[in-house]
Amino acid sequence: MITPLERTKSREGEDRDFSAHTGRPRNRVSISLTGEAMAAAEALAEEHGITEGEAVRRALAVFKFLSDETARGTVFRMQLANGESERLRILFA
Repeated sequence: MITPLERTKSREGEDRDFSAHTGRPRNRVSISLTGEAMAAAEALAEEHGITEGEAVRRALAVFKFLSDETARGTVFRMQLANGESERLRILFA
């Protein structure tokens, strides 16, 4: 789902982008991606019917969640197709 933006004037009279989904202001950033990372963003966007920017935002949300939970001592397990499970080791540098 593509989240539309609403344009609004800030107190200083500047245009600001607000997410129609969350109502929160959005900040525009510019990032450089490797070819592999851009290909992943494009593939995820196509697969899920979202923009590349939304794919990056969702990836950041997952990274933040994993980082926070790992810091709290949470252990993650992955259920394999054959019914077995394996512990996921998530390493943060």
